[in-house]
Amino acid sequence: MVKKKKQRFHGIILGLLIMICTSMVVACSTQSTTPEPNQQPEANKPKTGGTITVAYASEADTLDVHKSVGNDMGVTWNMGGSLVYKDPVTKEFKPNLASEFKISEDGKTYTFTIRSDVTFHDGTPLTAKSFKDTFERIKNPKTKAKWRE
Repeated sequence: MVKKKKQRFHGIILGLLIMICTSMVVACSTQSTTPEPNQQPEANKPKTGGTITVAYASEADTLDVHKSVGNDMGVTWNMGGSLVYKDPVTKEFKPNLASEFKISEDGKTYTFTIRSDVTFHDGTPLTAKSFKDTFERIKNPKTKAKWRE
């Protein structure tokens, strides 16, 4: 119970730090509302690539999401994704990597339809097999996954 309270506390602190940093960036930016005469339309288009740096209070113990525990779970969590997410306003679970999901009447069977437009960094499509392989890896004693039980 104490561990969960510490994790919740650290999550709150992390959220506050992110909000403060974001506020500082927005407050300190000097963005003109009127375009300069020689500004080209290309300058307004989003750019791909680049680097983002995020500061955490502690260094991740590992980047293997199945072996990571503690405060750095936020780092490893952001490296993947979930089938559903909880809407912060409505508190309802909504599809994320799943395009839809159904829960059986007895609440024992969850059926997810995986989105077809999601790929891994190497272009491999995300499939139900990807999730099955993930669960099999977690269950494998050789992985020594921290959250296996």
